[in-house]
Amino acid sequence: MINHQRSRRYVVLITLAVTLCAPKVMAFSFGNLMGTMGGGSADTSADDPDAFVQSVRAVGKLMDKSTSRLVHCLADKESITMIEKDKKAANEVADPEERRAKLMEVEKHRQAVLNEILRNDRLMAEIQNMDADQKTELGAAAFNFTLALLRGKALMEQSETLISNMSSNPAMQSTLGNVKEAASSVSNQVSSASTIADRLSGIFPAVGISGPISKDESPKITTAVPGHQATP
Repeated sequence: MINHQRSRRYVVLITLAVTLCAPKVMAFSFGNLMGTMGGGSADTSADDPDAFVQSVRAVGKLMDKSTSRLVHCLADKESITMIEKDKKAANEVADPEERRAKLMEVEKHRQAVLNEILRNDRLMAEIQNMDADQKTELGAAAFNFTLALLRGKALMEQSETLISNMSSNPAMQSTLGNVKEAASSVSNQVSSASTIADRLSGIFPAVGISGPISKDESPKITTAVPGHQATP
């Protein structure tokens, strides 16, 4: 009986030692997040503000490209031309603040156009009339948009821990503003994209694919619809 108790005590002590010595799990790990977005591999931790800001930019880039692709797949030529014209004019504005405001207006207009299209009762019938390449391109755009939303939501959740840790660390005050700005940016993206994502759910079965179920999935890259450049 004594030997049995000693054996149990040794097992407990060994288990405790292994637990204390094990590497700390990173609360802000995205696996190959940056790699799947075209920027190399990066595992980020809850104390890595630079990696957080880079991840937010990567999500924003994927969201922008997929939104643009959805509009090109679904909108009429007149709407596409108008959006591209407004975006070009906005990018030519010299003042950075004014340029940013103009680009935000363009993005709101683009999302409004997309929302209107997705509310159209004839949308599914129009998708059925697309050829195989067009359906593949549309499916990829919808997949990447939803994937960007999943990643954006994960960044929103993890930003709370990061900002809390930085706020209590005087050495990190100089970069806290950038992190808060990035967190606000991704929050706005998720908010504006959520309605669109809800309406995209019907597109996946219409084009014969499933949407992403994890933020760690890779974006889809396809052959572009004739007349458009392929993009992830």
